[in-house]
Amino acid sequence: MSQINLNSLSVNELKILNKINLSINKDFLKLIDQIYKDTDNSIDWLTNSVLSRDIHLSSIYIDLCYIELVKQIVKKNKIKKIIAQNYAQKKVLEDKFPNLEIVSKSIIFSKINNLSFFLKGLFKNIFYSFKLLLVKSEVRKSEVLRKKGISLLDIFFIPSMFKNNTYQERYYPGFLESIKNKHKDKIYFFPNILYLKNISKSLKIANQSKKNFVFNFDFLKFSDYLYAIFSFLRIRKINFYKYTFRGSKIGPILKNDFDKNLTNFSSFLGLLNYRFFKQAKNSDLDLRLVINWFENQVVDRGFNKGKNVFYPKIESKGFVGYLNAFDYVFHYAPSKTEYITKVLPDKILVTGKKIIKKIRKNCPNLKVITAPAYRNNYLFLKSKIKKKNKKKKQILVLLNGSFEESLNIMNSVLKFEKHFPKEILAIKIKPHQALDVNLMKKKLPKLPNRFIFIKGNLDKIIKNFDLTISNFSTVCIESIIYGVPAIIAGSKKNITASPIPNNLSKKMWNVCYSSTEYIDAINNFCFSNINFQKKYIKISNDLKNSYFNEVTERKTLSFLNLV
Repeated sequence: MSQINLNSLSVNELKILNKINLSINKDFLKLIDQIYKDTDNSIDWLTNSVLSRDIHLSSIYIDLCYIELVKQIVKKNKIKKIIAQNYAQKKVLEDKFPNLEIVSKSIIFSKINNLSFFLKGLFKNIFYSFKLLLVKSEVRKSEVLRKKGISLLDIFFIPSMFKNNTYQERYYPGFLESIKNKHKDKIYFFPNILYLKNISKSLKIANQSKKNFVFNFDFLKFSDYLYAIFSFLRIRKINFYKYTFRGSKIGPILKNDFDKNLTNFSSFLGLLNYRFFKQAKNSDLDLRLVINWFENQVVDRGFNKGKNVFYPKIESKGFVGYLNAFDYVFHYAPSKTEYITKVLPDKILVTGKKIIKKIRKNCPNLKVITAPAYRNNYLFLKSKIKKKNKKKKQILVLLNGSFEESLNIMNSVLKFEKHFPKEILAIKIKPHQALDVNLMKKKLPKLPNRFIFIKGNLDKIIKNFDLTISNFSTVCIESIIYGVPAIIAGSKKNITASPIPNNLSKKMWNVCYSSTEYIDAINNFCFSNINFQKKYIKISNDLKNSYFNEVTERKTLSFLNLV
C-alpha cells in the first residue's frame, strides 16, 4: 500500500473506521465541552452545528474519524500519498504528516462550496419565512388561547402523513385512542414543518382530522423570522485554531463546519421554536405540560431552551419515540454541559428499559424513565413468529430514505446476486416512502427477473420472508422481532450506523461488506439446521421486551401526568 484514498476505502479500512467511531466518543465529547466554555452560551451558539454532535448536521466528527484512520494506517504501512475528501482534512493532515503528499480539491473549491451552502441556506430560510407568514391565522391563535392547561406534543409534518387527502399520525399512532375523550380536548400537537410543498392543502387536511394543533407561525412575528434569519450576524466568533484532538491541530475542520452551516435550516428552525415560546408567553398561552419529540438535535435545543427560559415552572418531557443506532448516533445521549445550559427537557422518556443506560451514559443526573412505544405497539399485537418450512426462500430488501445508501444496498445485492443459492426464489424490494424509486431504477442496470419491487405495510409482509437486507434503518429491529434475521449492508463511504444493539446475539444479524460475507450470512440465516424455536424465539422476545414498552391507557395517562 503506497497511498490512502479517503474517497474510496477498502473493506478492511471501512471496518477500521467503524471501530474508530466506537473508540473516540469520549474524547470528542471532551472537545465539544472545551468549545462550549469558549462560547457565550447564547441561543445562537446552542443551536449551532459545531456544538451539535449530530453527525447528520455536522461533518466534524466524521472528519476526525478519517484523520484517526489515516494515523492508524500510516503507523503500520509505508504511505507516500493521501487523497483527502476535502480541503479541511488536507490542512490537518499536512500539519500532521509534513513529509507525505496530501491532495484534495482546492481551497477555491472549498470556499465556493461553503459560500454555496451559505447562500442556499439563507435563501431557503427567507423563502420559508415568507411562506409561513402567508398562512398565519389569528383565528387559530385565538381559539388556542381560549383553552386552559393544554399539553403540547412536539412532532414533525412530513409528506407521508398527508397521503390520500387524509391525515395519518406517524409520531403518536394510537395515542389519542388509548385515552378517554375527556382528556383529548386539551392535547395539542405542535408540528415542525420541514417541507413546504402544498402547505395550505396540508394545513386544511390536518384541520379536518379533528386533532388539535398549535402552529408556531400563528404566534411568530415578522421580527422573529428576521431574528432567526440573521443569526449569523449576531453569533460571537471564537478562535477555532487553538483546538487539538488526539494530538492533531483541527482548526481547519472546525472552521469549515462553522462557515458551511451558518445559515443551516435546522438551526433556523431551532431559533424559531425558541422565539415561539417567547411569543406564546407574551400572548398568555396557558401550558400545563410540554413534550418534545426528543432527538437532541438543534431543533430540539431551541424548543427546550425556549420552554425553559419562558415557561420555567412548566414541566417538560423529551420522548425518544423509536429505537435508533444509539452506539453510533451518539448525540442522543445528552452531555453534562447540555444539561447545565438547559437545552434539555426536565425528563427523558424512552420506549424500553435497556435504552435508559444508553441515554444516561454521559450525564448520570438525567431523569430517564420508560414510556409506551406508540410507533411500535403493533409488535405486541402482531409479532407472533411464523415458522417457515418451505425449501424456497425469499429475501426482503428494505431501502431507506437516503438515496445514496439505498443505491449502495441495491448495487451490493446485484453484485452478489449471481452467487446466491439457487433456493432463493425471489428478492423483493420495498422502498422507503421518501425514496424516488424511478430515479433509483434509472441509476441501476437492468434487474434480473427475481428482483421485484413491492408495496404494503411492513408489519403485514415482513414475517413472510426468510431474511431482510437493509442498512441503518430501524426496520432491522422489527425484522428480528418477527423472527426474520437481518443483514446490515455496510456503507461503502461512511460509518455503518447499525441500529441493532451491539450486545445482541449474532445468531440473527450481521454486518456485511464483501461478497463472501453476504453469501456466508445468507447460507447461515436461511439454510441453517439449528432448531428454529431455540435459535430465534428467545432472542426475538428478549429484544422486544427490552427495547419496547406496550401501550396501555394507564401508561398514556402517566405519560401526560394525568395519574
